Amino acid sequence: MQQQQPERVLLPELELLVPQQRVVPAAAAPVAPPAAAVKPRLTLSWAGSGIFFWWQLGAVQYLAQQFRLGGVPMVGASGGGLAAVLATCEVEPEAVMDSAYRLASEHRIWERPLGLMGTWGGIIEHWLDELLPANAAERCRGQVGIVVTQLPSCRQLAISDFADKEDLINVAMASAHVPIFLDWKVRALLSLLLLPFQPSRLQHV
Repeated sequence: MQQQQPERVLLPELELLVPQQRVVPAAAAPVAPPAAAVKPRLTLSWAGSGIFFWWQLGAVQYLAQQFRLGGVPMVGASGGGLAAVLATCEVEPEAVMDSAYRLASEHRIWERPLGLMGTWGGIIEHWLDELLPANAAERCRGQVGIVVTQLPSCRQLAISDFADKEDLINVAMASAHVPIFLDWKVRALLSLLLLPFQPSRLQHV
C-alpha cells in the first residue's frame, strides 16, 4: 500500500482554499479558532496576461492538483479573466490547450500572412463555447469578477453576475478585447451603458 502524501500548502493564505482531501485523525475533534484569528476570505486575482495566459494556465493546473478551485472567489482581467472562468468551471488545462491548438490548425493560423489578426476573436469565442459546461454561468455567478473597461468614462468594473453561458462568454470577450487586432473592431459592445443601472452585476475595481 502506498503511503498517502502529505498535503502541501504553497502560501499561508492558501490555507483558505478548500483542499482536495483532508485527513482528520479519529481521536482529534475539530476546534473552532478564536473569532479574532479568523482570516478574511481569500480572492485569487489573475492579471491581464496576453500570451502569458498559458503560464497562468500552468499555475491553474498546479493549484487544481492541490485544491478544489471551483469554490474559490476569483477576479481577472483579459486573459486573466479567461483563466479565472476556466478554473472556476474546473476545465482540464490539457483540454484547454488541445482545443486551442486544434482550432488554430482548423483556421490555418500559421499559414495566414497576418496570423491571428482579425480572426482571433471568433476563435476565442468558439473555444470558450466548446470548453465551458452548460452551467458555467451558475458556477461563475458571484464567484468570478471579470474586469471590463466602461466607455467613455474608462472606469474599470468587475462583472460577477451572468444571465447564462452566452452572457458569461460575452463578458469574457469584452474583457479580453484588443482593439482592431481581435476582430477588426475598435471596441467590444456589451451594453455597458446599462451597467450603472444594474448594480447587482458590478463590483468596483
